[in-house]
Amino acid sequence: MPQQSIDAPRRTLFPRGLVNARLLVAAACVALGACATPYAPPVVVKSSVAVTGLADMPGKEPLHVLLVHGMCTKDKDWAEGAMQRLVRALDANIALQTREETALMATADGKPAVKLVYGDAEIAGRKLRMAGVVWSPLTAPLKQQLLYDNTDEPTDCARDATCKPKRATLNGKLKDILLNDCLADAMAYQGESRGVIRQAMIDAFSMALRDAPPNAPIVLVSDSLGSKISFDALHEMLQAKSPPAARAAALRVGHVYMNANQLPILGLADQTIPSPGPPEIVKPTGDTKGGIARKPDSLELFAAERARVRKNDSAIVAISGAAARLTVVAFTDPNDLLSYRLLPSRYKSAEVDVADVLVSNKTTYLGFLERPDTAHTSYMDNAAVATAISCGIPKSERCR
Repeated sequence: MPQQSIDAPRRTLFPRGLVNARLLVAAACVALGACATPYAPPVVVKSSVAVTGLADMPGKEPLHVLLVHGMCTKDKDWAEGAMQRLVRALDANIALQTREETALMATADGKPAVKLVYGDAEIAGRKLRMAGVVWSPLTAPLKQQLLYDNTDEPTDCARDATCKPKRATLNGKLKDILLNDCLADAMAYQGESRGVIRQAMIDAFSMALRDAPPNAPIVLVSDSLGSKISFDALHEMLQAKSPPAARAAALRVGHVYMNANQLPILGLADQTIPSPGPPEIVKPTGDTKGGIARKPDSLELFAAERARVRKNDSAIVAISGAAARLTVVAFTDPNDLLSYRLLPSRYKSAEVDVADVLVSNKTTYLGFLERPDTAHTSYMDNAAVATAISCGIPKSERCR
């Protein structure tokens, strides 16, 4: 694969005009000894389960890895770059063969709505089959409604096109990228479009796994909003109405690597504030904070359904060869404003083992700031994260 697909330029909240200022800060930071990456190498939180990587997954069958991006516009370069980093962490000399296939849906203007990008490799005699799901074209038509408000873009408020939103440089980048492109995806999924996006993910997973042997283990690597979409899709695939092949595939997902967990904040959209009234009338049950009962998040729902199917549907279990328990490894940069650690206590009853791993995606300057854009978007660019996913913590001897 061409190198440019890995190092292709990405939009950033910090424009070129701020490069000199950043260099000055970095120089002062180094001089004062105040540049820090507090979680490099990564720190595994106490009471976490062992972090096993792709290199040490049990079995000899082909290992299938699904990669799902989070909010913000992505393309095939994202998928190819992520797969290449995982493969290089396993063995710098491994060749990755990539190919692209368009999934089943198309946007209203006929463009691909979901793309599958495949990557094949072989590690120590074991085949590695990877599929990156690029779903952001689905929401592009909705997000076009916000383009009129992008910084310095002409609007229809003046015939001479001089009426353009003027913003401070950083504020403009935050508005144009973080809100109009990225957060807009979360708004779309949490609203009327959820069913369409979830079904698109189900179709993409089914297509990506259509040639997988019945007993081949499946690993999910997901980013931010992509984790919720994936868990919602897998939960739906486990339902009795789904085809047996889809149910078996969802059941075989035994290992999940989550980057930038957003389930706690996204889950607020699925909950209801109790009706107003005297305190004695409101009697919430279950896991409560501030007097409000918390509903299970999408990971809990998937894990609980997975455990239920394993217990009650011996026919599906027999053809799936699924692992007894689900293992979830969550990578969190504490300076990532949009990410939360997992709470293992929430998943104890659903046969889930949890590992929380703290990482530093970029440098913290003077103890004051880590860039908010790269703190959230650089997990798969972080060599330490890619190595942990591929090789585990501590690093497997099978990696070289």
